[in-house]
Amino acid sequence: MAKRQSRTMSELFREGLRRLQQEEEQRPSASDLKNFTDTVRLFREDARRVGLDKMSKGEISAEIEAARKSVGSVTARKSTKRSGNDQSRH
Repeated sequence: MAKRQSRTMSELFREGLRRLQQEEEQRPSASDLKNFTDTVRLFREDARRVGLDKMSKGEISAEIEAARKSVGSVTARKSTKRSGNDQSRH
């Protein structure tokens, strides 16, 4: 591999070690994974408690779409108010 890339063995090993270090730094820590697992568990418990675990995928998608539209309309109203305020200042 070193010959094919016209590199020395030292350069090849340095590059390999750099890549391993980058991968290690990007990997989530054990505490991050535990926090994520705990959060997912809490979401599932809440969903079970209010009956959301019995919804079909289609029902879930419809709920998500409705929530997105609701948030979008609130955001649009806020944006309109801001742009109206900005125009009155000029």
